[in-house]
Amino acid sequence: NNDAELHFLKGQMLLREDGRLREALDHFQKAVELRPDYPEARTALGVQQLAGANYAEALTNLSAAAALSPELVEVHLNLGDAYRANKQWKKAQESFEKAMKMKSPLPEAHFNLALMYMSAGATFPGLDSVTSLEKSIDEFTKYRNESGAKLAKDDPSGPYIDELTRQLEREKERRRGDDQHR
Repeated sequence: NNDAELHFLKGQMLLREDGRLREALDHFQKAVELRPDYPEARTALGVQQLAGANYAEALTNLSAAAALSPELVEVHLNLGDAYRANKQWKKAQESFEKAMKMKSPLPEAHFNLALMYMSAGATFPGLDSVTSLEKSIDEFTKYRNESGAKLAKDDPSGPYIDELTRQLEREKERRRGDDQHR
């Protein structure tokens, strides 16, 4: 079949069925091959590539989707994730912030920013490990506040905040020790 729309829809259907991810990916890929200017198909393909740890391909497809449809919030959220996965911290931050400017509240963007600061640590340009931990805790807190009653009982942000707070205290303690030994 040479109808990009049908391949995209078939991919969407297959995603909902257990064990059919590979087939769904193939249909999204075919939709993009048939219509390279199809932002929804590129986004769907990029999201699945991201989930499958194909970070470079995900970044390619999500960048193309963002160029084709810069008004889609979902594209910028996923593009930020692709940049984060590729350790392009500043570009990830810019994509998440762009998504938040387009739609507010957007708890997912705060969650993704928190994960980014947590992953980047001192490798984030201009931040040290303490500042990165503080920013991560702050973003998880904003995520929780924006989510409000929609926050699931088993949401991972609470345990993340607890662990990051412990890391922050250890890092501050280590620094105090380093200062005393100077």
